[in-house]
Amino acid sequence: MALRKSSVAKGYTYVSSKKAGAMGQSGVSRVINGLHDPTYAQVCIWLRVLRSIFDSDEYLQYCEKAGITAYVFDEDFETDMWRLALGGTPKEVIAAYGRRKEMLSKQSTQ
Repeated sequence: MALRKSSVAKGYTYVSSKKAGAMGQSGVSRVINGLHDPTYAQVCIWLRVLRSIFDSDEYLQYCEKAGITAYVFDEDFETDMWRLALGGTPKEVIAAYGRRKEMLSKQSTQ
């Protein structure tokens, strides 16, 4: 809830209470289990959280210690995440899926 209010206050997103989407565990679970589509606000907040994790020293140190390549939260990654979460043209979604599947495959073979 605090992150949603912060995002709105900083102008990152406009969220009416009806369109925000639930941010609690049950709301997230419904999206993850495919019972609800994510809202724009949910995706915006989740991507901000992912960016903060990927950019954190703790994450980078963990990856170095584990001997794995750290994911990079760049513009291409963010664009693919938006497409996978909210859609795009069929070709865009398929291409984004392929790129991220390849990224995960590389990580799992390390």
